[in-house]
Amino acid sequence: MQVVGSSKPVSAGPFKRTAHLLVSWRLLRLAAPAYIALMLAVWGVLFYLWFGGTNGRDRSGVVLGPDFPAFYTGGLLVRQGSAQELYDLEQQRALQHLFVSSKTLSAYVNPPHYAFVAIPFSMLPYGAAFLVWSACMVSAFVASISLLRSILPALRGSSGSLLCALALLAAPVYYALSAGQNTGLSLLLHSGILLALAQRRDGLAGLLIALGLFKPQLFVVLLPLLLLGKHWRALASFSIAALLLGGLTLWFWGWAAVHDWVAVLRSPLYQSEEVRQASKMFSWQPLWLLVFGQGLLANMLGWTCAAAVFVGLGWIWWRGTGELPLRYAITLLGMIVIGPHLPVYDLALLILPGLVLIDRLLRWPAHEWVELRVSLLAVYVLTLFAANAELQASLVLVPCITLLGCLATHLLLAARRVPVR
Repeated sequence: MQVVGSSKPVSAGPFKRTAHLLVSWRLLRLAAPAYIALMLAVWGVLFYLWFGGTNGRDRSGVVLGPDFPAFYTGGLLVRQGSAQELYDLEQQRALQHLFVSSKTLSAYVNPPHYAFVAIPFSMLPYGAAFLVWSACMVSAFVASISLLRSILPALRGSSGSLLCALALLAAPVYYALSAGQNTGLSLLLHSGILLALAQRRDGLAGLLIALGLFKPQLFVVLLPLLLLGKHWRALASFSIAALLLGGLTLWFWGWAAVHDWVAVLRSPLYQSEEVRQASKMFSWQPLWLLVFGQGLLANMLGWTCAAAVFVGLGWIWWRGTGELPLRYAITLLGMIVIGPHLPVYDLALLILPGLVLIDRLLRWPAHEWVELRVSLLAVYVLTLFAANAELQASLVLVPCITLLGCLATHLLLAARRVPVR
């Protein structure tokens, strides 16, 4: 092993020898099959419970996809001609009681236009709709990884296939699918945006950002960053697509729907739910809320941390530093901890930065920056595979995701001095 800029060989210390082992295929080949077997068993139990239940519930009596009733309800209200009652929580509760017989409300709080996506699914019985939706989300996760592999050369071989399989079996993917969530769609859009930007198809990238407005907190942060990066065509196409979506919303619902949507997000019921779920959120604002409780201090610390992360992202895009996939990976890590609402299932978005970082590390000279490589691997494994919605894991994982972004930024800056293979 040689030190950068030195012609004299030096011996590897104990830490570096351990680091080489940890980032080697020897350990991965031992650990990966055991983890894959474990998760396949978990998935097998889940599928067994899904099939065989009745009245929108699985074999154990739990509602299929606890978050899916909200999506299904939105489509059902629009299809039945009750679009103006889309954000009437009591109407939602009454309607959900008919197809899942649950006293717990899974409220539809997405933007109005997203209910159009739910209409085809609302034409099916609830159980069948959930299974079709789950198949669509599995396909979206697989398609996301396929898109990423097309621009990540180190992941195209058999070793890359193993890594991609591990990513698909990460804990947040399980949480997303079992809850009936749309995280697969979010990941697919982010993968498409990265691919479009990498291919200089900025117009397509802007269109995909607009399609992501069903979860604004996961996409709108990209807009000022693209402005700093001078991606004018992306901003123009986004503006046109967003105006079309806004025009469709106003034509179909009028201003009342927008008012009702904002009112639901600001309602005491929704705000109290945000506080109750703080331990299951994975961004800076809920973390400080969990530590200090409701109050000015928690809000100030949350917004200060979010602002600091955004300034760092802005600097990276303004400077145009480093290769685009790594820059986008850092951006997505930052967006995760900036957003005020980031549940455990949305941590599946970490698949994109994780695979980008692994591709970059596999192409990194074996004798350079070993400590950074093992640090990135350790933090990635912790955030993507140890996420747990039942424990107060946000106290550990939010700082870890931030650290992962800082380490990746270090890698981005170091890449200018060390050529990749």
